[in-house]
Amino acid sequence: MQKVVDFVFERFQIDGVSMQSADQGRCRCDQCRALTAAEYHALLNVRVADYIRSRWPKKTVAVNSWGMKFEEPASLPSLVQISRKVDYLIDVHDTSRKLDPGYRRKVIHSLDCSFGTLGGPQVEPPQHWERDRWFLPTLKRVGAHLMALSAEGGSACEFFFHILANPGDELSFWLAGKTLSDPLAPWQRHLEQSVELLYSISKGSTRDALIGLFLDAEEAYFKHRPEGICGTISMEPLVSDHAGPPTYLKTLAVEERSEYAKELQRLKEEARKLSPEFRDKTRIDRILRCLDRTLADLGSLV
Repeated sequence: MQKVVDFVFERFQIDGVSMQSADQGRCRCDQCRALTAAEYHALLNVRVADYIRSRWPKKTVAVNSWGMKFEEPASLPSLVQISRKVDYLIDVHDTSRKLDPGYRRKVIHSLDCSFGTLGGPQVEPPQHWERDRWFLPTLKRVGAHLMALSAEGGSACEFFFHILANPGDELSFWLAGKTLSDPLAPWQRHLEQSVELLYSISKGSTRDALIGLFLDAEEAYFKHRPEGICGTISMEPLVSDHAGPPTYLKTLAVEERSEYAKELQRLKEEARKLSPEFRDKTRIDRILRCLDRTLADLGSLV
């Protein structure tokens, strides 16, 4: 591990590292089995963090909890141990709220470092698809998640890269950036400002109609998924050497896909009616193209 760390820090001009000791599971040998999962990962992360601090004391060091769970109070001492060595700790899937929604606040205020999550549902950038094949904004859920996290004292986030050529991803990414920079302001205000800037809108009614379209598109999909999603949503299979099927649509039941298609068809008609209001037609045309291609994928699964 020291050789890997040396290589990374000496070869590349990076600001720091985000360590993910649980991403591929853990050792189950007789010696390691005596440790709880929290103890095991604390041991690994503390040792590596100590080594990095000894050689590169000004670099940012973080731990991202892929595979780790924070919901058990018995794990808290190990998390506190990690927090004394790193700059921030990410509870990827917001597990600290799983058993008790109020427990996350206790975790946050027990740590000696910043605490965060992935920031709500994250559209995982598809590796092989054209950039106009989906339309899945995450505005309300990301904005509300980040505001609630901040209100409890959370001050960190590892937000996934988004495909800025896709209008749903672009606006979601923009909103997240504004909310993270000013989490005390309502996310709805950040959304209004983002739409005005990206779409060069001066007319309030047009802005509100476009916002309604984005929010309705989000709700049309997520009302069929569990509440409080914090994590990645795969558009296609993550590991492949070619374009794959629309995985995110296959998670919906047949009747749910049918309802989703009807909602997107309605939104497509609304987007067409709004089109004359825009000086730059390329942006509204991109939304229409994304809706068309999503409907085509839905049609192929029926």
